[in-house]
Order: sequence, then structure tokens, then C-alpha cells
Amino acid sequence: MFQGNWISNKLKSSLLLLIIVACSSPKQPLPVYGPKQINESGEEIDYTVSDFKFVNQNNQIITLDKYKNQVYVTDFFFTTCQTICPVMTNQLSRVQRKLNGINFSILSHTVNPEYDTTDVLLDYAQKMGADLSNWDFVTGEAQKIYRQAATYQLTAIKDTSQPIPFVHSEFLVLVDKKNRIRGLYDGTDTTEVNNLIEDIKWLVKQ
Repeated sequence: MFQGNWISNKLKSSLLLLIIVACSSPKQPLPVYGPKQINESGEEIDYTVSDFKFVNQNNQIITLDKYKNQVYVTDFFFTTCQTICPVMTNQLSRVQRKLNGINFSILSHTVNPEYDTTDVLLDYAQKMGADLSNWDFVTGEAQKIYRQAATYQLTAIKDTSQPIPFVHSEFLVLVDKKNRIRGLYDGTDTTEVNNLIEDIKWLVKQ
């Protein structure tokens, strides 16, 4: 009986050790998305997102320089969308709440800039409960927004043949401190957004 208890305790100790080791093991590096590029020296380098210049809900000019040396998450939406957009924005609000105090940002682009003025974006952000201390909702020239989506490996277009003419990807894009894409997550899927939360935690420490 004593020997059985000793073996049982030994197994429990071993299992606990395995759990501790597993939890403390470093996360596998996240992939770098996008085709490799060639610099002026002919060296192969990682793909990075393009610079941009948009205007946020407070009429402030936002460029890529704002996110220099910072992790950020980006997406594309429009305020009158009644399908996936509110879901994506609510998921991003959850990400923001879960990561309160962590140094990262969120950048949301409207794909309907003709309607989504800065005032409309501000109203939408407030309605959706977004904390604007580290979250920008931006607008600008439509074609520049659509081209910017492509640099994030996403789709954003205006298709007037459709009942809802604005087409955009449902993915949330994770960008690292070097402007490299490190993850694409379905913004309507809670499990994938949970993965995004964990990946942000890991990436900000790198």
C-alpha cells in the first residue's frame, strides 16, 4: 500500500514537472508572411508593409511611423456593415481589454471613406466601446486604402455589382516591430482571436 502511494505520488510529481516545463517553454517563432524582397545590396530580406498616410477619428494624420518599434493589429471594415464588421470590432475590443497595459496598438481602416468621415468614425468607435488611447480608426482616399489592404495580404475593393458594394477580408493582421506581418486571424472566430491575444503577448516581448 505504501509502495503504491509512493508510485502514485511519484507519477503526480513527474506530471506536474512536465506541465511546468511545458508552460515555461518558449513559444515557437511566428512565421513571417509575404514574399521575400531584395534590397539595394542584392540581399534577400523579409517582406514589410508599405508606408501610408491616413486621417483618424480625431482628424490627426496617421502614418506607419506612429507604429515604429511597436506591435500592432490592423483590419478593414465600414461603419454601416451589419454582418462581420461589428463582430470583428467587438473581438478587437475584447483583445484590447484582455491586453490592457501591454504596449501594442490597433489600426482599423474604413473601406467606405465617402461615407465614413472622421466624425462618423468617432461616433462608431464610441458606440463600439473602443478605447482610443491605442486604437485609431482611419479614413482616406479609397484607392489608397484598397492598395494598403493588399500590402497586408488582404482584399478590400468596391464592387458595385454586389448588393453591399464593399468587399473586404475578415482577417486581423498582426504586425511586428519591424513592420513584418506575423499572423492572420479570422476576426469572427473567437478561438483564432484567442490565439491572436497570446501571439501579441509573445511578440511584444521580442
